[in-house]
Amino acid sequence: MNFGKISAFYLAVAACLVMPGTAFAVTDTVTFSGTPPNLGKLVRGNSDSVFTIAADTGAVTSSLGNGAARVGNLSTTTTQTVSVKCASNCKGVTVSVVVTANNAGPINITEFNVGTLSGNVSGSWQTPLPAAGTSMTFQFTFDNAGNNAASKTATFKLGMKVKAAANGNSTGTLTFPYSVTASH
Repeated sequence: MNFGKISAFYLAVAACLVMPGTAFAVTDTVTFSGTPPNLGKLVRGNSDSVFTIAADTGAVTSSLGNGAARVGNLSTTTTQTVSVKCASNCKGVTVSVVVTANNAGPINITEFNVGTLSGNVSGSWQTPLPAAGTSMTFQFTFDNAGNNAASKTATFKLGMKVKAAANGNSTGTLTFPYSVTASH
């Protein structure tokens, strides 16, 4: 066995792994402000009910299942503002955002939609946005203004379609969690 050739091969592989300019994904900081969406108290019907929450306004429209009802007169709910912060070397950087439903109960997110993008961004969302679903991956680009070492932040709101499974029992106030990650 020729150890010289094997050692040279491993050194070449190691050099490629640590060469300057090699792309590595950097996780950006994601924070939420505001109260998570809440549909209030529900009495689920004999068939599924679907609630649509508008991203920018929080307006709620519903397609209630047979015998279902929302307790109270609630035509809106809150939507959280999602902030994505890049700490440094952010100038002109394209960020990938992944939104995922953490469905595990009688109320589940069936699709997401995103609101208006604002902050230190160049334009709007990169198009096309993916089809609505329980998981979405989309991108935006931070602007080229200022010092490359400066941090940059982008914000947006999430809308969603939520399905309450059929069940004749009163459900009370239920949550429908989701997660957001971002990297560049």
